[in-house]
Amino acid sequence: MHFVRLLNTKNVEFYEVYREYCGESLGYLLIIDTRRPGRLSDNPVIDEIEKEFVGASNFIKVNIITKKELPQQFLEEIQLFVSGLIEEKPDSGFFIHTFVSKKELRYDLPSDMVSIAEFVKPYLKGVNDDVSFAKLTNEKFNYLSQD
Repeated sequence: MHFVRLLNTKNVEFYEVYREYCGESLGYLLIIDTRRPGRLSDNPVIDEIEKEFVGASNFIKVNIITKKELPQQFLEEIQLFVSGLIEEKPDSGFFIHTFVSKKELRYDLPSDMVSIAEFVKPYLKGVNDDVSFAKLTNEKFNYLSQD
């Protein structure tokens, strides 16, 4: 599995996921730092009746956006990658949500990289509304972080 980071800011990391190096694109991985405590509603798997729920001091939302249903093996590899990025945070929790989308990312290297942020924006609504890409330029994609 090959992960290509397309966008990296203070609150957002966005990757395209390939089956292998120079292989078929399987979809995208979007990691959003909410910078707020975890809530019961962040994890739809936990029973709403859970009275003892105590969220971590920071919640990180992870979306795996695939072009089609993926075999469990590939989802597990993506989850392992995400765990390696996040699990060593001392008081952070995360939940991985997987869904299929027909929406296709279109951008041009190097002249239209900002369209990557336009693709990501709808997924941020209600998760971290403080994220702004207003100052993002194509030139900022020359650096590890686009802030």
